[in-house]
Amino acid sequence: MNSTRFIIKAVAQAACLIAAANCTVATAGEAVARQESAGFLEELVVTARKREESFMDVPQSLTVVNAGQLEAYDTQQLIELQYSVPNMYMDQTNSGKRMSVRGFGNVSINSHFDQAVGFSVDGLSLQRSSTWELGYFDVERVEVLRGPQGSYFGRNTTAGLVNVTTRGASDEFEGSVSVGYEDETEEQLYKFSVSGPMTDNLGGRLALQYRDSDGWMESTPSPIWEQQVPQIEETLGRLTLEWAPADNVQVTSKTAFTEFEQLGDNVQYIE
Repeated sequence: MNSTRFIIKAVAQAACLIAAANCTVATAGEAVARQESAGFLEELVVTARKREESFMDVPQSLTVVNAGQLEAYDTQQLIELQYSVPNMYMDQTNSGKRMSVRGFGNVSINSHFDQAVGFSVDGLSLQRSSTWELGYFDVERVEVLRGPQGSYFGRNTTAGLVNVTTRGASDEFEGSVSVGYEDETEEQLYKFSVSGPMTDNLGGRLALQYRDSDGWMESTPSPIWEQQVPQIEETLGRLTLEWAPADNVQVTSKTAFTEFEQLGDNVQYIE
């Protein structure tokens, strides 16, 4: 009787050991399968120090928002970037905009004053707040750098810098068209882009954007006359050419055109 119990106990223990081994192997196999299906994380490349390098090699505080995140957050304008970047705040009135990082920035709102937080698009510095929106379209990624950045980006970056990198030419032909409408300000937004290789060593990208808005505030210059402000109409365009004559040589040219009108004031920029 005792021997029978011993045999049953031994068989049960052996079965438990085999089941546990199979479960361990299955769990390890599932983990490997999940890793293979998920793949490895791509290296995040930034230009926070005026050269392309890994995000992990930059010895300063910064936040990077890529194109996929910008689309997921529906960040159509620069002022909406503050909702996805910690320690960043933007204020907008009919007189202009101001931006602060970690609580540091300009006190007054004046479109004719240089800001304490710098703004750069593809290495081109745009200091006046009236020009901030002109380069913020067809964006590849945005880097928000905290603290003084004068060593690499010059003056007027004492509080930080918003470094914008626009999209370049794609390896394969692609194009997109999008239309948007906002009923409160009766804003219309149209976007168009086409990109791809033109020859074996030359690629190009053309991006266009048009926005027409009636404004989001009511102005009462007289007791009987009211109007919506700021009324904005802008046309943005950018042509990118990338030429690679050799394996270790690449030449990139970006030409931008902007026509911006706000309450009857025409401003044109050629970058």
